[in-house]
Amino acid sequence: SMTGLRNLTVCVHVSGISTLACVFPTLSLLQYLELNTGMSSNDEIIIICRSLKAWPLPFLLDLDCCQDIGEICCKVLMLPPQSAGWTNAAVLQHFRVKHHKVLAVSA
Repeated sequence: SMTGLRNLTVCVHVSGISTLACVFPTLSLLQYLELNTGMSSNDEIIIICRSLKAWPLPFLLDLDCCQDIGEICCKVLMLPPQSAGWTNAAVLQHFRVKHHKVLAVSA
């Protein structure tokens, strides 16, 4: 079962990015994710980050995708302006904090 994975390195074709993004909510124990998509476009990174923002993985510490996701997703995902300079780990932490705030308000 993939639900117990803690580290995942994926080589995915561009057409598989959306499918991969849909799988993230099931990988609740994932701590490290490395994406090898060749030349990832900003659109592909945004698809991945939209999924991670909607369903932040509680233990995911870092995303290695050869690009800074804060710089790419700052405006599209309505991140704070300073996020353009954040590390990928800092963006993931921001997603978790925002998610916890939403859960606290809705409870």
